[in-house]
Amino acid sequence: MAGVFSQGMGTSLSMSARVVVGAALSLILGGCGGALFFPSKHVPLTPRDLGLLYDDVDFASTDGTKLHGWFLHARPVGPEAPPTVVFLHGNAGNVANHLGGAAWLPGQGFQVFLFDYRGFGLSEGTPDVRSVHRDAVAAIRMAAARDDVDEDRILVVGQSIGGAIALTAVASLDGDVAVKALVVDSAPSDFRRIAREKLAEFWLTWPLQYPLAWTVPATPRPLDAAVALGGRRLLFVHGDRDGIVPPHHSFDLAAATLGAELLLVPGADHVQAFERPWVRQRVVAFLRSSLPSVPADAVAHHSSHTQVGQPPSR
Repeated sequence: MAGVFSQGMGTSLSMSARVVVGAALSLILGGCGGALFFPSKHVPLTPRDLGLLYDDVDFASTDGTKLHGWFLHARPVGPEAPPTVVFLHGNAGNVANHLGGAAWLPGQGFQVFLFDYRGFGLSEGTPDVRSVHRDAVAAIRMAAARDDVDEDRILVVGQSIGGAIALTAVASLDGDVAVKALVVDSAPSDFRRIAREKLAEFWLTWPLQYPLAWTVPATPRPLDAAVALGGRRLLFVHGDRDGIVPPHHSFDLAAATLGAELLLVPGADHVQAFERPWVRQRVVAFLRSSLPSVPADAVAHHSSHTQVGQPPSR
């Protein structure tokens, strides 16, 4: 997350306080959970800048809102058809600002579809808790429908609020997309709870923590989704020094999910765990162990889809 949850990283206490106070004012004025999101329309880089092969993808959310994303093509690793990861980013900036969280996956043999929720980057609309949930559902379905994607080898990775959205979105798919595994990094277990915790950190917003938190929708609730996903392959990752979303959120999520794994990363702050090579190795091993073996020629790859560093046509 960023904004109310992570803009304090690397900044002074006064800057963190201003962010939380600003979020509080937004909640007072607007409500509906919109103050959990801090989108930017400026796209500072594309995958081309990192030497990645990708497609620009325009698609519609479940309510018709026009969304934008990038489909990163995998570097071949082994004889099997490449699995596809749908990546859900945090709550500030846009997909370009979170590209580092997913850019390492193509080198490990994974295709990656990462996209912007409504109001972020090149996507239209205005974000709130319930609408970004719909956007995530649409993104997973869109990825599964591509003719260069094996629908039996789809995985989901989410960071920060994107991890929470990943849980609620997959739980609501009703089996129409067979997501094989989820990796959830630094996610809150409850949107109201994390809003209340952040508001309680500063004296100016402490008295408002309960009334303002109640302006955030109670559903969808990641903790309820975790319960519903019991038995699904699920890995929760959290830094033990996370000052934005405390680790107890992942402990609660893992405890609620039957058979889930929890990886607590020593010394890592918010969404910093993936920076460590050993964590990446653990994530890759977990994802690959969740997949069926499929011959490489089982999926048709069409050259017409592949564009080398194609910039957004906006």
